[in-house]
Amino acid sequence: MNRLLSHLFAGTALKQAPTGSRNFNLVPSPQNANILVVHDVNISRDAAPLYSIVLSQSTKPNISLHKGQVDPRTTIGTATFHSFSYSTDMSLYGRSIPLKMNQLTGNFSLRGPPIGDMKWKYDDLTSRSLVMRDNLGNNLAKLKSIGFSGERQLEILVPCDEFLVELMMLSGIAAKMVSKKVNEAAA
Repeated sequence: MNRLLSHLFAGTALKQAPTGSRNFNLVPSPQNANILVVHDVNISRDAAPLYSIVLSQSTKPNISLHKGQVDPRTTIGTATFHSFSYSTDMSLYGRSIPLKMNQLTGNFSLRGPPIGDMKWKYDDLTSRSLVMRDNLGNNLAKLKSIGFSGERQLEILVPCDEFLVELMMLSGIAAKMVSKKVNEAAA
């Protein structure tokens, strides 16, 4: 049912059958450190990226998600941070999905009709990894930093369609960037 609703919400055909656990490497581009290139962990990093993510602290949108290489025609999602609040306006395939940070817990929640309530929460053990959970507490995905090079890994822990994978990617990176911004402001 979630898959069907996600499909309808995205307004696009499922391009890939739902799968179980999938892992993606998000690595800074050698040409531009503000661009993350995304590959399946089982594919060579020399291959063309599945996705590219452009990061910007100063220009809007702060994040743009591209299918494949960076090109205005390949943009599928954006995230724009608010200057005086802890909310982020996200858009994926033209659908608006707000991401809100709870200032007390540091958790990020997102809500939408097809996805229900989901939350990114920092892992209690490492405080470096974000774990996405549904409203029942089930772990859906994990976004972790690897080393100090800016590399990250996104682990998809449940079967889901491409739209949900892209939403996890966009919202997870947005949550990481907002957390970094808040921590820098507090320092």
